[in-house]
Amino acid sequence: IFILFFIPFTISNMISSDSKSYEIKNNGEQYGTSNFFKYQGKIYVFTLNDGMQALENVDMETFKTLNSGDYFTQNIALDKNSVYFGNIAISDLDPNKLEVIGNGYYTDGKSTYFCSSLSERNDEISYVSEIFGHIVHAFFKDKKPKSYIYPYHKLNTEKKISKINNLIYFATDGDVLYYKGKPLENADVNTIKQVSKHGEYFCDKNNVYYKNELLPIKNSGELEVVSVEQGEDLLYDKKSGEVFKGNFRFDESSA
Repeated sequence: IFILFFIPFTISNMISSDSKSYEIKNNGEQYGTSNFFKYQGKIYVFTLNDGMQALENVDMETFKTLNSGDYFTQNIALDKNSVYFGNIAISDLDPNKLEVIGNGYYTDGKSTYFCSSLSERNDEISYVSEIFGHIVHAFFKDKKPKSYIYPYHKLNTEKKISKINNLIYFATDGDVLYYKGKPLENADVNTIKQVSKHGEYFCDKNNVYYKNELLPIKNSGELEVVSVEQGEDLLYDKKSGEVFKGNFRFDESSA
């Protein structure tokens, strides 16, 4: 019964959300080239997956966006109290000392974060909680659940970091290499490179990685990313015959 009720409700809710986003985009005041809009006394940020999301407890008088021309900063804003990654306030970043490192990395001199430029589903919210949240929002106009966010991650370092110019989402503190804010085990900063423009596979002179995960093979020098008809990216080692889908290693017969 619950499922049958929720199907038409979901469709109706999506239509309503799209309509609201369209209204804010067309009638609201955009902050520079950012994804932030001011509309009817509130601040909203646009996400591709979930339309307009309202920011909470914003100081309207001091609110501003970075407008640095960097694509990564379109979803970053601040007021006198907080730094915002999308519609989430980051409590341990000082807005008065915020610096843009590049490649999606930000610091106030003490804390350093990575924030993605692309929105993704919020893994901290279960599907049941999300459904319940949308129902409450629809009937009581309460806070909309944060179903999609711009993923962020705090770096476990106090060292000064710098971006890697020719690799998107990469940065280093001189010793450790980071991908989307997470360290790559035993990675060599000087030889790290992308295996292909497709997929998130990387290698240095010895190791092979999927995102920030170390794969259980060595770099043979003959790695290739193969895209199958369905659009999945597979890592193929032409020398050993090894095949990986993400961090999943195919057994010998399937490879």
